[in-house]
Amino acid sequence: MSAAQTHSVTRTQGEASAIGQVIANREPDDALQKLAGARAWYALATQRAQADDAAGALAAARAGLEELGRRYARPLDIDDTQLKIRTIDQAETEGRVGDAARIAVTILETRLELARRLHADALVEEG
Repeated sequence: MSAAQTHSVTRTQGEASAIGQVIANREPDDALQKLAGARAWYALATQRAQADDAAGALAAARAGLEELGRRYARPLDIDDTQLKIRTIDQAETEGRVGDAARIAVTILETRLELARRLHADALVEEG
């Protein structure tokens, strides 16, 4: 096994920024770089939510979902998050941006965990 390598990325939204990282037993490939980026967006989304900035939290969570992409789970993992994406859109359309943000952040958190499991063989981190 090769030595652990830390790969960090920074994502910025307005004046706020956050760092996402992966610690891997190999040079991070595109999928691990996307995971690091999505982790940074998740950190920004939670920062914005804690600051009562629902619109900012929603935008950061959507950016994290976009960056993570569609290949984030093992074939046999149960993933119902796609169904919940419609709930985000509906809540936002109805003006319930806070609800939409909470749902989006939760979906991103779930997908990050699924991605961690998918890449468990390459990751050298607790989880």
